[in-house]
Amino acid sequence: MSRIPTHTVESAPDASRPLLQKIAQSSPTGRHLNLHAQMAHSPAVLAAYASLRAVTAEHGTLDPKVSWALNLATAATVGNDYMMGIASRFAGMNGWTDAQITALRTGTTTGDAHQAR
Repeated sequence: MSRIPTHTVESAPDASRPLLQKIAQSSPTGRHLNLHAQMAHSPAVLAAYASLRAVTAEHGTLDPKVSWALNLATAATVGNDYMMGIASRFAGMNGWTDAQITALRTGTTTGDAHQAR
């Protein structure tokens, strides 16, 4: 059992509801992740996360395909199964093949010298 509650938009504190709803609406799946649902318990934490996410989206220079490859390789390196699952899904949605996703998860070459090795 988690010490931090996992909220829905309806059960989140009032100050977190619009942020959580906006995160869900901007997600390719139309849903927020459990991580977001737990951050919603503290409106300040969720607001800080949403601000960082907005700044990264506005000023970031990485192509989403590269960004998700880096997310996946990092998650695999630290052994975070939850994040590997999320990053694998988004990597596939951004153009990586199943074989390339496996390569990113195992630290082998993807065969795409321009994106990630």
